Amino acid sequence: MPTLGVVVYSLRGMSHLSQCLESVQWADTVTICPLDQEEAAHISGGSGKAIQATHTDWVLHLWGDECVEDQLADALQRLRREDPGQSLPAYRVPIRSFLLGRWVEGSLWSPTPSMRLCRETRDFPIHWWNSQSPVHNGKATVLPGWINDYSSSELAVGVERLNVVSSLWAQELGSDGRALSRTSLVTYPMWVLIRLLFVKGLVFQGMAGLSLSALSAYGTMVGGIKWHETSRSSGK
Repeated sequence: MPTLGVVVYSLRGMSHLSQCLESVQWADTVTICPLDQEEAAHISGGSGKAIQATHTDWVLHLWGDECVEDQLADALQRLRREDPGQSLPAYRVPIRSFLLGRWVEGSLWSPTPSMRLCRETRDFPIHWWNSQSPVHNGKATVLPGWINDYSSSELAVGVERLNVVSSLWAQELGSDGRALSRTSLVTYPMWVLIRLLFVKGLVFQGMAGLSLSALSAYGTMVGGIKWHETSRSSGK
C-alpha cells in the first residue's frame, strides 16, 4: 500500500502546532521542519531534506498553524489504498481560515485550493500558492475536504506572515524566469481582490471576508514588488 508522509513547516509565533500534529497522527511519518523568517523565504530550496526524510510515496505539506479535518483525512487515507497507477501525481486542497471570529474560505498563506499533496517530489510543490486548479487527464486535481488554517486569528500576525510568504511568491516568480510588467504588479492584486470577493463569494462573509480578500491582494502585490526589486537589482 502506498505510504503518506507529512512535512509540517513551523514558524515562530505559530500557536496551533499541537493541533496540527494531532490531526495527522494517522500518517505513516510526520516531519517537523522549523524555520525562521529568512529560511521561510528560501523554503523551496531548503525543504528537500525534510521531504527526503519522510521516505514515503506521497508527501503532504502543511504550515504549523493548520489542521487536517476528518473529511480530508478520510480522503487522504483512501488515496493511500489506491493503486498508484490510477491516482494523479498531485492534488490541491481547499483551505478555510479563522478570521475575526469566524471561518471563511481562503487563507492568509495562499488562495484556495492550494497544492498540498505531491508524489515523488524533492521540493516544495511548484505553484503551491496558485489557486488555479489544473486538469490532469480530464479530471480536476482537487481532493474533497478542508484544511483549517488558524494563522489569521490575529490580523497583526497575519500581516507579518504575509510579508514572509510574499518572499516565497517572489522567489517562485524568479525561479520561473517570468517577466512581469509594472502594470501587472497593480492589476493582478486587483484581480485577486475582485476574484475572492465576487467569484469566491467572500463579499457575503462580511468584514471577515473583506479583510481576508484585502490581505490576500496585499500579499500578492508585495510579492510582485519584491520580485521586481530583486530582478532590477540583478540586472534582469
